Amino acid sequence: MDKLIFFLYNLDMTEISNTYEKPSHPIKVVATRTGLSKDVIRVWEKRYQAISPERSDTGRRLYADADIDHLLKLKQAIAAGWRISDVAKLSERELDELVAREPQPAEVAGSGPGRGEFDTGSSYLSRCLEAIGEMNPRKLDALLSSASVAMTIPRLLDELIGPLLVEIGERWHLGELRVGHEHVASSVIRRFLDNLRETAGMHANGPTIVVTTPSGHSHEMGAMMAAVAAAVAGWKVIYMMPNMPSREIVATALQVEARALALSMTYPADDPQIAAELRFLREQLPADVAIFVGGRAASSYLLLLEQIGAVHLTGVSDIIEALGAYRAQAKAG
Repeated sequence: MDKLIFFLYNLDMTEISNTYEKPSHPIKVVATRTGLSKDVIRVWEKRYQAISPERSDTGRRLYADADIDHLLKLKQAIAAGWRISDVAKLSERELDELVAREPQPAEVAGSGPGRGEFDTGSSYLSRCLEAIGEMNPRKLDALLSSASVAMTIPRLLDELIGPLLVEIGERWHLGELRVGHEHVASSVIRRFLDNLRETAGMHANGPTIVVTTPSGHSHEMGAMMAAVAAAVAGWKVIYMMPNMPSREIVATALQVEARALALSMTYPADDPQIAAELRFLREQLPADVAIFVGGRAASSYLLLLEQIGAVHLTGVSDIIEALGAYRAQAKAG
């Protein structure tokens, strides 16, 4: 009898475990049970690989109870002040230990005491996307302004503006947003980034950096974010707008006595003209003028960047760290 009870107990526990791990919940159920918006769940999945839902035969995301529990723990960690980029890939045990710590260190979390989940980029993201879907530029501008007060500029760029631009692009390609939506959003975000750069650079008296995109690359949001990051790092920023011929870039850099050039390359990733443009820049600029290159398409030109001695940057924190270090070097020189 005891053996039978033991067998049935183990059988029940196995079934419970399998049910816990079995992906069967649509994203609507997950959003209800976690209190997270569908947009935030998707971003945490796609950008940070926090969870890996399976797909149904029709392509719908399906989540297990274990996924829901993990999302709830991530939500707790973020409410305690941690960034999603810091905690997304932690184990359940590590998350439990993290949440148990009080208070969270501001220098790691990026936010001070008393900040909650509504002071994170993820919490603003869904509301920004909602404003864009409603064609409501005033609401979007107000949300961005609120976020700029709640977060530091590096976190704002890394956790909200970057993911927002990616999500807008993906929804446009999927047909969920029209060209009009994209134009309204771009207009608001462009103006916001311009103001942010001016605010960040109000007291900058460091060396001069020219920021733009090379000829043939007309997507400027990455360059605008780089310009803000450069201002935060203490540089005097000359922003040239996008799609600049190499001769104009060189002329501007020489006139303002720039110590560095930052280029953003988002699209295309197979530009046949870019090699000649970048080689010309390196040949015509003084040897002590550093060239920094970032953007989604930059990784397609790594060999070329290495050949011309350019520095490849991969994110906002990377930009600020690299430019901060080079500014100190340039100042010393």
